Amino acid sequence: MPPSVAVAVAADRIGWEERRLIAVAPAFGLRLEWVNDESMCLGHPRVPSLEGYDALLVRSRSYTRGGLIATLAEAAAVRTLNTARAIGICQNKAALRTVLRSAGIPVADFRLVLSRRDFERCLTELLTMSAYGVPTVRGLLASLYVFTDRAVDRRELERAYLRFYRGHPFVRARRHTETRIPVPDPQAVLGSNFCDVSAFVDEDGGHLVVLAALDNLVKGAAGQAVQAANRRFGLPEETGLTMQPVMPA
Repeated sequence: MPPSVAVAVAADRIGWEERRLIAVAPAFGLRLEWVNDESMCLGHPRVPSLEGYDALLVRSRSYTRGGLIATLAEAAAVRTLNTARAIGICQNKAALRTVLRSAGIPVADFRLVLSRRDFERCLTELLTMSAYGVPTVRGLLASLYVFTDRAVDRRELERAYLRFYRGHPFVRARRHTETRIPVPDPQAVLGSNFCDVSAFVDEDGGHLVVLAALDNLVKGAAGQAVQAANRRFGLPEETGLTMQPVMPA
């Protein structure tokens, strides 16, 4: 078996992402080890803290900190992943979008607003404002917008959601007017492991609107944990989670 490539993971602390990288690295012929970036003594001509490593992966939480580490490592001829230039580009979101687009990677439309006229034009071209009043003691309501170049039929959209979530016992694709409380609404899922989802066509705005509601203490926390445990141990997914919403909230 060929020797593995040793990579130092430089970060001020090790998080779940770094732990995951370290765990899967051997499958790709790599050996990743965390090096506390506070102990690297960069600037030394030989970079003693990186002796025995083939490359350095910069994972510092701060752009400034990471950029400094990458600059000093590159100056010492250390092969560096997340170079100082890459970190600088990521820090400038406008530059990052330009680089991604030049590489053929889709990015969302954006505007650099420099004047009141620019701002008014931005509002007209990009922004749709939606205000929601959610009189509830707990829960989450998410609103998502999808821009499309073609006309979408509302009934076709509803059927697509019903087909997709068929077989998902805790996701309920709902029609907005099927209950006395317009759904999705956190009140309609309170105390349950359900997530209610509805999709609409906003013909005036020229986009699709998707709403989703859940109880953040059940589906968003404890219920989700039980559901994951059921799947892990081969139990029916609904085990212990068949409680119905508590109404009224």
